Amino acid sequence: MIFVKIHFKKSAPMTFAPVSRLLWPVMRIILLATVLTGVWLRFEGIGRKPVWYDEVATFLHLSGKTEAQLGRLYDGRVLHVGELLQEYQGGARSEGAIISEASFGSIPDVVRAVATDEPQSGALYFTVAAAVVAGTDDPARVRLLSAVASSVSLLLLGLLAWRLFDQKIALAAVALAAISPLELRFAQEARPYAMCVALLLASALAANRASHTRHLPSWLLYALCLTAALWTHPIALLAVPGLLALAIKPKPNREPLLRRGALHTGWLATAAAVTAWLPWALVCSSAYPKIQRLTSWSSEPIGVVGLARGWLGAITSLFFRPRGEGGIFPSDFSVPAISVVSILLAGAVVAIAAAALVSITRHPDRSTRRYVLLLALVPWLAFAALDITLGGRRSTVPRYLIPAWAGLELAVAYWMMRSDSWPRARHLLLMLLLALGAATAWRTQAARGWWDTDVPRLLALRETAAVIDAIPGAIVVTDTPPLNLLELARYLHPETSFRLGPTAATSLADEEWSRAVLIAPSQSLFDAMSKSATERGTRLEKWRSDGVGPALWRVVAFAPEVGSRWQFERQHLATQLEFDLRRSRLYARTDHFRFDPDKRPGHLHVAAMSMLPEE
Repeated sequence: MIFVKIHFKKSAPMTFAPVSRLLWPVMRIILLATVLTGVWLRFEGIGRKPVWYDEVATFLHLSGKTEAQLGRLYDGRVLHVGELLQEYQGGARSEGAIISEASFGSIPDVVRAVATDEPQSGALYFTVAAAVVAGTDDPARVRLLSAVASSVSLLLLGLLAWRLFDQKIALAAVALAAISPLELRFAQEARPYAMCVALLLASALAANRASHTRHLPSWLLYALCLTAALWTHPIALLAVPGLLALAIKPKPNREPLLRRGALHTGWLATAAAVTAWLPWALVCSSAYPKIQRLTSWSSEPIGVVGLARGWLGAITSLFFRPRGEGGIFPSDFSVPAISVVSILLAGAVVAIAAAALVSITRHPDRSTRRYVLLLALVPWLAFAALDITLGGRRSTVPRYLIPAWAGLELAVAYWMMRSDSWPRARHLLLMLLLALGAATAWRTQAARGWWDTDVPRLLALRETAAVIDAIPGAIVVTDTPPLNLLELARYLHPETSFRLGPTAATSLADEEWSRAVLIAPSQSLFDAMSKSATERGTRLEKWRSDGVGPALWRVVAFAPEVGSRWQFERQHLATQLEFDLRRSRLYARTDHFRFDPDKRPGHLHVAAMSMLPEE
């Protein structure tokens, strides 16, 4: 009998690729798509939002004019809207204008205007804007500077994160910043915040490179970038501790004397940048009372509960926005449900931020963890200490915390892309944050205005302008402050006339009284107008009874003749119907802030019949 011995070769156990390695190609595609979407959103519809109060100040200073110069026109003279905008808004177009020529001031005039009116803002942004967008009168062209700066900041953030961590963390950090509601918000505003963020990131990248190369050109580049950031906005001072942590990084395997010299070089470069900013610091110091008055709204106490809510809102808005104008949830959701879900989401974001900051403390490189922690915590802790001790809401204002944005984004990206415990859960959490941010961006694009400003006030301005433009040859009488005046003028027809100041009541000609509209007057101007109207046998009537918009009055007769009463009622009804038609068109496209007669006609009603003269 033959026995056959069969030998079986023992095979190796079956192995599977790590799940994180299989998920990374998919995640990379999602992250890249998010970055590209974020860049596109920075430019999409950049001219759609209305020019609001702070941007009015930007255009005023770009014209080389100050509020005091505009205040000299408050002497009762006749001013046309088109001429006013041409002179004090750089040729900005009003609602009815077709073309206009830009008239931005020279760079010295622009710097002088900024130093006079808002020294708390740096001069560099306005200087660059005046040089780059000279010759244009389109708000979108001026805002383009912020959109470009915000897009460049994404590239700089990615390069910085790649040098500090690795490629995966860099891509995650850029994706978070690309879809961030706060970053998108300030990327489309004609203000210096986006440019300041880009220069701070350039400073950090230069500091990191200089600490490794120890070459003089690298140190000069770092000092130059930090100087530019400080001249763009003084809030950049809050990023200096974090930048120092990168700049004074000791290089290993060097003699102690050389290490000490490298530390001194980092301090000297930082000190040189701060010294170069001292001229503007002296301007701010000399204008401190005015700065205090301009920022007094941020020192109004809101209590501990208000501070807690503001802190939650500021942290949450960096990643997504659950409620409010442009929020994720529709406005028809019940308030209790929105409140509960918003609190839960805000709590989750706070937990993520806390876990990320704890995680960064375990990073092996000391300069990296110090930079991220100081960048994220110093701005908030500085303003929170002021708010708790002196009262106020400074620590809840997102633009006061712009140096901390990159710090939180780097910490969160580092925590979510680490390969230690629960990597899949943290990767899914990153996808959820990006999805909520994308939903916020989609909702914000369709919002009626800037989501963190007073949207009802902006709508009221448009509606008030519709009322005034419905009056043929209307003459607006007011003594409202200059920036409020310019903000309203942007909504009016260019041929509409103004009479400004306390003497406007006595400057009106007899034939102008029937077309005069009094808006947002001081008590003295209102009394003067009432007295002058009584002397002419007329009176002031409240223009609207719905309470929308600024206070508005029109002059009407005491007792018109019987034969002319039907004419008066018919003219008044036609004026009111035209106003209601304009308002219905307004609400048909409030997202674009444009009248469009081809859209939803809306409803017509007569809401101001109480203005008819008494029997």
